[in-house]
Amino acid sequence: GAVSPHAGYVYSGKVAAFSFRAIKDNLRNPPELFVVIGPSHHLRFKGVALMEGDSFSTPLGDILLDKGAADLLVRSSSRVFLSNAPHVGEHSVENQIPFIQNLFPAARLVAAVMGDHTDETSLSLAEALVELSRKRKIVVIASSDMYHDPSYELVTEMDRETLLKIRKMDIKGLTGAWNTQSQNLCGIGPVATLMRFAGLLGAKEGRVLHYRNSGDDFPEGRG
Repeated sequence: GAVSPHAGYVYSGKVAAFSFRAIKDNLRNPPELFVVIGPSHHLRFKGVALMEGDSFSTPLGDILLDKGAADLLVRSSSRVFLSNAPHVGEHSVENQIPFIQNLFPAARLVAAVMGDHTDETSLSLAEALVELSRKRKIVVIASSDMYHDPSYELVTEMDRETLLKIRKMDIKGLTGAWNTQSQNLCGIGPVATLMRFAGLLGAKEGRVLHYRNSGDDFPEGRG
């Protein structure tokens, strides 16, 4: 799996491309299913909402939604349910899909929006993903931007600490550093879920593929 940002492509597209390219380069066979987990920016609710329907449309065309995989996740976790309402107007999952369509045109999708970032929801979803991975060849994408602040120095320092925790698989340290007033990751729930999922499958550490922030691309906007 991988963490991928969801800001406007002019800001985040380069970094997101590293994640999806690494998946393509490091897998012998292409994955059949992507589970993209994003945070909810507009609605607050308990649990994880999976998109219902046949497909998800982007300017590149349609990607099929995997109903069987979604149903398995719902059966495996009391925190996961089917609902389109949290997906309306939400970009955190949507921004990842063109990368999948471009590099993995045959892949199917489970689109998941997290309404809360609790450890209980994250662990329950991670355990359900392990169950799914026993039946399907999946890749999990955690959609998240990093620290937001006008100060370039503060952002880079905060992000450096966050990336170190991810590399060390320090979920407790990562979630403990997060609060609503100082969000080291806007997608703390999706990232913690990915880390738990990877840990349950035996991963001992993460790897930073690429890092930059908007101040690197637009230095005139640095505070």
